[in-house]
Amino acid sequence: MAIYLLKVNFALILLYGFYRLMTSRDTFFALRRATLWTIYLISLTIPLLNIEYWIKDSDTTVSMANSYATSILPTMMTYANAPSITWKDFLLYVYIAVVTIMLLNFILQLGTIVYMACKHKKISINGTILHTLRSKDGPFSFFKWIFLNKEGLSDEELNEIIIHERTHVNQWHSLDSIFSEMFCIFCWFNPFAWLMKRDVRINLEFLADESVLAEGNARKAYQYHLLGLAYHSPKTDIANNFNVLPLKKRIKMMNKRRTKEIAKTKYLLFAPLAAALLFVSNIDTVARSLSEKIPEIAKISNATKGLLESGVTGNKVQSVADLVNNAVENQAQDAKIINIKGTVVDESGKPIQGALVIINGIKKGSVSDTKGNFSLNEVSDDNTIVVQYVGFDDMTFRAGDAANGIKITLKKDNSDSNGEDKVYESVDKLPSFPGGSDKLSDYFAKNIKNPENSTKGGFTIVAFTVNKDGSISGAHVVRSFDPELDSEALKVINSMPNWEPGIKKGKVVKTLFTIPVPVGNIKLQSSEERKKNYKYIIDGKELPEGQDINDILKPSEIKSIIVMKSEDGKAKVYVKTFK
Repeated sequence: MAIYLLKVNFALILLYGFYRLMTSRDTFFALRRATLWTIYLISLTIPLLNIEYWIKDSDTTVSMANSYATSILPTMMTYANAPSITWKDFLLYVYIAVVTIMLLNFILQLGTIVYMACKHKKISINGTILHTLRSKDGPFSFFKWIFLNKEGLSDEELNEIIIHERTHVNQWHSLDSIFSEMFCIFCWFNPFAWLMKRDVRINLEFLADESVLAEGNARKAYQYHLLGLAYHSPKTDIANNFNVLPLKKRIKMMNKRRTKEIAKTKYLLFAPLAAALLFVSNIDTVARSLSEKIPEIAKISNATKGLLESGVTGNKVQSVADLVNNAVENQAQDAKIINIKGTVVDESGKPIQGALVIINGIKKGSVSDTKGNFSLNEVSDDNTIVVQYVGFDDMTFRAGDAANGIKITLKKDNSDSNGEDKVYESVDKLPSFPGGSDKLSDYFAKNIKNPENSTKGGFTIVAFTVNKDGSISGAHVVRSFDPELDSEALKVINSMPNWEPGIKKGKVVKTLFTIPVPVGNIKLQSSEERKKNYKYIIDGKELPEGQDINDILKPSEIKSIIVMKSEDGKAKVYVKTFK
């Protein structure tokens, strides 16, 4: 709702500014009225019109949206124990309070006019029904009701007033007044909304004045009559008042030479401006979709994002292609974003204060409080969470297991005595398949079979130990895709060649490693085939075909990666660098 309101006001500012620049001096009052209505309608509808399909179909526009998402949209982090009422909530309460007060005042004015219509006596003059006022309030009209005090008015002056107010009635000018008033109520913080309301009201008076003069009334006499009623205050803001100010502008417009008809063509310039606003609005929508990771976009994992932000290279990320593969693999896993909480204690059950709770691969997280409690917001359910405290062994768990709370018991660090046999879950350098992720994908593509031509396809999450010599042992299923296909995943894992082992504190150690294994009816491609199906756009410029992205960029130079599905089967990879 807030985004919609901001877009409405942004469109109103641009369109009204253009209106003032182009049309403030002409005499096309009816066309002006239509234009003002059009500005209101365009401002309200443009944020609702959806041309995202066209935006996403063009590399240039998607690149613009990507740049907008990463450079202009604010990045907002949610931390544990955030205040219950934020500054956004405060602004919302202020906005609602002001709108409520203004709506009540509007309703009061409506009630006042209805009361006057019921209370005051009706008379008929020249076929026009009038409500006679006893007070010295100036003449005004509201929809079909015309109110005036005819005392002291000559027949000529009375006729001028009736023609003027009858024009308001016949042309339904009260609709303009009410709509502009409502727009000001809901956009009270925008000074341009109030300026436009003023222009709506004065243009209605131009139309009514034009009708009076078109009936053959003397121009100067009518102008003197207006000046004579200038001291009468208007009864309400929402009615059409005969003596509405500024009178100087009305008199000046009555004496102005009529604008040539050819000048009407300038109103056509509103069309390209409206189209540009529609384009910008949808660029913003697509950019926000990218930043919020909507389902149509392959999400880059939190872990990979952390590597990018912290500038970690070499020891954990072999190449730019690894980052892209991680992004695509994490899309396949279809992770959910959750909030987690838990308690950290020692073996005696005593709470541990100051334990570091972080997402594996990302140097961001939380710290346990005096009661050992911690919480993390907006975490992917398949993230590995690491709990660390000096003098204790690291403890890891899957984020999804802590959605309803988890109790973590840390054990004393006895690595000096049993370091030879200990299996580490957190190390300084992760184990790696010989040749990197590309070669691992080639291995899966070559060795994974689809048992009995299953129609199912997905990913089985398998954990295993990479021993000091790189051999694989202890493979087991962490998350099953389908029991009938899990055996194929374990078979392929157990048949893998030796890996590059993990390293902790400069020593080769046994490491627990978790990996998604594609099983069943999944079309697997070799690294060379995938390269052909990846279309890279780096900072808005497409990478020439046949050129390897690893020769162009290093992982530490990348700020963000967004992978989008393409109708032609290719994956469009939008890379933004720090350059």
